Amino acid sequence: MEIVGPHLGTITGKGGTKVEATKTFANTSPVLYDAVYVPGGQSVAMLKQKGDAHVFVAQTYKHAKAIGATGEGAELVTASLPEGASINQMGVVSERDKGQHDAAVQKFIAAIPFRHWGRPGLERVSA
Repeated sequence: MEIVGPHLGTITGKGGTKVEATKTFANTSPVLYDAVYVPGGQSVAMLKQKGDAHVFVAQTYKHAKAIGATGEGAELVTASLPEGASINQMGVVSERDKGQHDAAVQKFIAAIPFRHWGRPGLERVSA
């Protein structure tokens, strides 16, 4: 697992939780990963303002990789998908309801080994 963020180094989340981003949206590509998971939290509002974050999620979608999101992370995923695409189908797993996060994560994990070709709107995502 790698943490990809808007900058390298420490990212502080809600409640003071810290993670270390070892890659940025600008210096890596989603094609290098089996899947992308977008957790919820206060940082999602900032990520929604970053074009690089949207491109990263959209290209994950284009390459038919699994995408998971819980809480506010679902907002970034929804905003990043091409027109005609929707969440909770073809390897895109999203859940805002905190009581359902565990089930959503399990669905996401089950989607990781597969490529999800045939997703609507793939041709609308820039390569």
